[in-house]
Amino acid sequence: LANLEYGCAARLDDVSLMHWDQDDCFDLGGQHFLVQGGYDQLPRALAAVVPVRLKAEVLRVRHGDDGVILCLRGGEEVKADAALVTVPLGVLQARTVKFQPPLPSWKAGAIDRLGFGT
Repeated sequence: LANLEYGCAARLDDVSLMHWDQDDCFDLGGQHFLVQGGYDQLPRALAAVVPVRLKAEVLRVRHGDDGVILCLRGGEEVKADAALVTVPLGVLQARTVKFQPPLPSWKAGAIDRLGFGT
């Protein structure tokens, strides 16, 4: 039962009997999955083929049919076809980064409901 709580990331009292295994079709199968050599290989491989900006504080993400514009502290704007936004949950919850148009209410609500510990 403890493994079920672990797999569902919830107490058994909060797990739906009907839907507890709804993600099984996306399961990797087999033994637990680990990236040989560490998970940092993924961003390193990605950085080898797409531009990555470090220490560039994004204040605003404007996105639409014609791509995305990242507005950085200091006034610089970076234009791209797409952007992968990776920020800590606390930053998202504080609304430090502004999205234009705003995130859909279902997504903003999910961000607000997520918890994290120290």
